[in-house]
Amino acid sequence: MNGLLAAGVLLAGAACTGVDQASASGVGTADAVAQLAGQLADSAALTYTATYRVAGGGTATVTRAQDPPRVAYRWPDGRLIVTPDGPIRCTGTRTCTITAPGGPVAAPPASSGVITSGAAQAMLRAAETQPALDISQRDTTLAARHVACLRVRWSFEVCVTGDGILAAFTGTVAGTELEMTLTDLTSAAGDGDFRIPPGADVTDRRPR
Repeated sequence: MNGLLAAGVLLAGAACTGVDQASASGVGTADAVAQLAGQLADSAALTYTATYRVAGGGTATVTRAQDPPRVAYRWPDGRLIVTPDGPIRCTGTRTCTITAPGGPVAAPPASSGVITSGAAQAMLRAAETQPALDISQRDTTLAARHVACLRVRWSFEVCVTGDGILAAFTGTVAGTELEMTLTDLTSAAGDGDFRIPPGADVTDRRPR
C-alpha cells in the first residue's frame, strides 16, 4: 500500500473524464477531502455490484457482500475474490490460487486497470495531510447517480457516490495509467461472483 500511495501522490496530471464543472458547494477543501475519504471507508459495510469502464475500453466489476464480508474484483483477464477463508487470485478463468488469510490486504494489480476503494481512500488521506496541494471540487452524474469529485492537480482524481461507492478514478499507479468510470450500480451481490470459475485449475497454498 505504501508504494501505491507514493505513486498516486507523485503522479502526472489526471482528470475525471466526462465530468461537469461543479457549482460552488460551500464546503472547504480540507473538509471535502475528509468527507470523501470517510464515505469510501463507510462503503465497506454496503452490499452492491458496480460495473466500470476501464482504460482500453474493457469492463471491470466490483461486487461487495456482507455476512460474511467479502469482495470480488473482475477485470478483462483476471479476477480476485477476497473472503474470510483467504484471497483467491485467478488468471482468466483457467487457473486460480488460494492463499491464507491474514496477510497484506489483497488488491488487484495495477495492470488490471482497477483500484480498490481502500487504496483511493488512502490516497485522499495522504492528500489531506498536504494542505499546499492544489485540490479542486466537481460534481457530476455517473450511472444515474450524483457523484462528488476531488482532483489533486498533477496527481489524481477520485469521484464518489453519495453513499460512498467509488464512482471514478483517474491517475497513474505503479507506472500504470488507471481510468475507471462507473457505468452501472445495483444494491445486490450475486453469489456466483464469489465462486471459482467452473473448470479452473486450482492451487491451494493455505497451510494444512
